[in-house]
Amino acid sequence: MPSKAITLFLLFLKICLFSTTSALNQEGLSLLTWLSTFNSSSSAAYFSSWNPSDRTPCKWDYIKCTDNEFVSEITISSIYLPTTFPAQVLSFNFLEVLVLSNGNLTGEIPSSFGNASSLIVLDLSSNNLMGIIPAEVGKLSVLQQLSLDSNNLQGEIPKEIGNCTQLQQLELFDNQLVGKIPIEIGQLTDLEIFRAGGNLGIHGEIPTQLSNCTRLSFLGLADTGITGPIPPTLGALKNLKTVFVYTANLTGYIPLELGNCSA
Repeated sequence: MPSKAITLFLLFLKICLFSTTSALNQEGLSLLTWLSTFNSSSSAAYFSSWNPSDRTPCKWDYIKCTDNEFVSEITISSIYLPTTFPAQVLSFNFLEVLVLSNGNLTGEIPSSFGNASSLIVLDLSSNNLMGIIPAEVGKLSVLQQLSLDSNNLQGEIPKEIGNCTQLQQLELFDNQLVGKIPIEIGQLTDLEIFRAGGNLGIHGEIPTQLSNCTRLSFLGLADTGITGPIPPTLGALKNLKTVFVYTANLTGYIPLELGNCSA
């Protein structure tokens, strides 16, 4: 009888251990929660590898993980996603790359995305996102690429974006943004690409502080309401190769200093 009791105890212990080790971790559960918001659509078929029986989501399509099995990258592009932005993933402490592009995402960008402090790449381009660009973007201190183009975003470009001092690529074109280009853009000394064209509500002059962005190679401000002259200080941008300012309201002459942009 004691032997039978020991056997039953060991079997119970084995079951408990199996349950513990096979249970999907919190990051996987969060991803499945987001999937459930469009699981009845035909797009769910693209996520057949998202198996709730797995221990982690590290082998799922569109997901990459660190060596310690924390989600570090989510890349989902050109798949119809009839849902909203997955706010659940903003709690992933090791998330560095978040690409959800060309997927018809709706709703607003949550202000909590400022908590994703490890983000290096954030690409939400070519969706149907609305609302403003949250000021909390300024908390993303290691961000290198911010692509929010081709949405329905409104409001002004937040001045807090100047705190993203490692930013190299800033793409905001083809939205419904308004207001002036913040002078804090000049704090982005690593910036190589700045595109804000296709926002007719952007007005005011091109800030002279852009001349501090000495690595800038692409400046796109076409189809905006910007006014005034082209600043001669842009001649300090030795790496500048492309300037799109057509269909704007610029006045004056093309400054001779642009000849210094010899790249």
